[in-house]
Amino acid sequence: MADKPNMMEITSFDKAKLKKTETREKNPLPTKEGECLKTNMIKLWVSVSLIKAAVLKIS
Repeated sequence: MADKPNMMEITSFDKAKLKKTETREKNPLPTKEGECLKTNMIKLWVSVSLIKAAVLKIS
C-alpha cells in the first residue's frame, strides 16, 4: 500500500456507480410516548412487587 493516493484513480472515480443507501440512526432518541410507556411499566412493576410482598407477609 502506497503512502500517496494514485491521482489517476481519484480523477477517474465515478460517483454514479455508488449504490444508494438509506442512513438510519442506530440509537434514536426515545419518543415522548415511549418514555411515558416506560414510566408506566415501571410503576406497574413496582405496584405488583408491593402487592406480592403484602400478600406474602399476610400468608
